[in-house]
Amino acid sequence: MITLQLLLPLLAATLGAALPGDLRGDEGAWLELPDGPAAKVWAAVGPETRPAALPPELAGLLADEGWARAATWAGWAELLAAEAAAERPDPERRAELALLARRHGRAPDAWRHFLALGGTARAAEWAAAVMPHLIPGVPTGTRIGPGGAPVALAEGVVLRPLLPPPSGDLPPGAIEWRTAKVTGLRVGAALVDIVLSIENTGVQIDVRHGGGERTTLALLLPEPRDYEIGIEYLDWMRQDELRQPHVVEVIEGEEEHTLYGRLRQRRTELPTGRAARLPAQIVLGGLWFVVDADDPERERLLGVATAFAGLLGVDVGLRATDPSGESGAAAGFPGTTIRLPAAGDAGRERTLRYLVSAVETYVLARRAPGEPQGELKSEPK
Repeated sequence: MITLQLLLPLLAATLGAALPGDLRGDEGAWLELPDGPAAKVWAAVGPETRPAALPPELAGLLADEGWARAATWAGWAELLAAEAAAERPDPERRAELALLARRHGRAPDAWRHFLALGGTARAAEWAAAVMPHLIPGVPTGTRIGPGGAPVALAEGVVLRPLLPPPSGDLPPGAIEWRTAKVTGLRVGAALVDIVLSIENTGVQIDVRHGGGERTTLALLLPEPRDYEIGIEYLDWMRQDELRQPHVVEVIEGEEEHTLYGRLRQRRTELPTGRAARLPAQIVLGGLWFVVDADDPERERLLGVATAFAGLLGVDVGLRATDPSGESGAAAGFPGTTIRLPAAGDAGRERTLRYLVSAVETYVLARRAPGEPQGELKSEPK
């Protein structure tokens, strides 16, 4: 005989029905952020706040290979230019920019855009739509319910959370001890509680069963800016593979599972400051990416150059050689050149992320409506 007690988990898994109320707890408190400006923005989201609907065209930009396509760079530039020209931040544009930053691996930019949402009722709807993609890092396309709570995540879901938001802008190399808590996240026919923490030496995710049946999920440890994870542990067993989601099986009565990543500071030659104005060398001579003539990502990099040219109002292009070693009148004014690492090298994406972050900061702080647009330039292959 099938009893109601046995039938409830089946209904929850197959029909997306809510689990019993005594398992769910307070639906309005599914996420606890550390004190700070992000928590104040999130406080405007109540248990009945309905999330805003993301525009359909954003889904393509947020796809797995989104930032590898020129169309994503064009969409990002269009959003950023519109936001820079506006009298005040627009919650919808900032929400889209936050999601694009999250997808690109630029967590500080994602949180900055989240803070710019503001505290209005409309802003709360966009905060509810965005937050689950930041913490706990649900996949693109996940249905979001009232209060910003993810609805009916499938068993085996892969979560890619950001680190808890900082209390303010951190100087390069700084780490702030922070903790965020997710309670009653429904995965399959189970409820899961997650605690995400960062401290001086590492990043930790604790996962425990909160009710319902057993389930599985996978989590990717986030890395703070200026650091990389050198060693990863699952339940304090060292893992052979780094920067991959780790699968956790959550069972009633078992102890919590722990993922831990030990941090080491990343060596980088990128500047750490942000210029209040464009250097004269860029204004007069443009910005040039030095890549091989047969670079397999040439089309994508042309999209990057087009986006930067329109946003900065200077000439931006690709070169197969670095003219900085030339001298005399024949060289003219070579502008600023950036030699990008080879395609497939992780350093290339880090460099592009750094440049995108710098462009966003500069454009949103300094650009006024009506400034001239730059031209895309590319030397012959």
